[in-house]
Amino acid sequence: MMRRTGFTLIELLVVIAIIAILAAILFPVFAAAREKARQTECLSNVKQIVLGVFGYVQDYDETFPMLAYRSVRQGNIQCAYTFLTAIDPYIKDKKDKGLFSCPSQRDAMDMGRFWNQSDPNNGDCGQFRSFSYVPNPSVIVAGPGGGNQLVNRAEPPVKMAEMPYPAETTAFMDGHFMQQGGNCAPQYALFTTAPFNQYPTGVLTIAIEGRHQETVSVGYVDGHARALKSKSVPCTANNINGKQVPSRWCVQQAPYNRVCGQQAQRVCATGTLGSPDLWGIVDDDQYSQLGKCVRSSR
Repeated sequence: MMRRTGFTLIELLVVIAIIAILAAILFPVFAAAREKARQTECLSNVKQIVLGVFGYVQDYDETFPMLAYRSVRQGNIQCAYTFLTAIDPYIKDKKDKGLFSCPSQRDAMDMGRFWNQSDPNNGDCGQFRSFSYVPNPSVIVAGPGGGNQLVNRAEPPVKMAEMPYPAETTAFMDGHFMQQGGNCAPQYALFTTAPFNQYPTGVLTIAIEGRHQETVSVGYVDGHARALKSKSVPCTANNINGKQVPSRWCVQQAPYNRVCGQQAQRVCATGTLGSPDLWGIVDDDQYSQLGKCVRSSR
């Protein structure tokens, strides 16, 4: 009598089915673990950036860097001196500027191409290209007016003494500089004057992005960083490089869910309460029973 040495077709199909089931169960787990690792790296990046800002503040009479202004590089090359260039001496990443890129979206924005389409390698004075994070425009402000302005808003640099709650006021976060148009970006824009405690209006907007399993990596003025849970709302709009951003991300936690002087919560999108950005300086107002709120820099 011959002994059977192989598998029958049925047995092979059963084994294949079991492997397929296990793969379907485990692959999402592995993907989630990889994204968690990227989130950890991203949060570390943001923390290093805000520590760089903190170092800059200590050296410049407790004054925060400005957003951007016109300058020249060696050889009289026109460029934009941005907040990135300002904090560069205070960070450890000197090799390829990878610190400024989120591992989940390393090419979120091309800053060099935005500043100088014809010569993007010289667009930013620090020669930064890929950039994934955006500042709080009430902390990193446009700066005084004058012929070197890149944005249409004149505002003296902000000092640390103007921060009632530095541990709760954001400095940098996952996000995009957005073009006008579409409905992903907030209803207001940046870089023109606005009355105290009202949204700035103008030429660009800043939108946060929940890149890491619906969380946003956020760095704070005091130098710490943490992840904030956010909610995704479908929308259509483009960032400064024309890249489509298909979702608006809403942070519903206090204090960025309420503007000082207003009792009502901010509305992130139709039917969704929350903030589509982390703009503003955290403060108190007359509605103290509602908790802290956010206001413009002055």
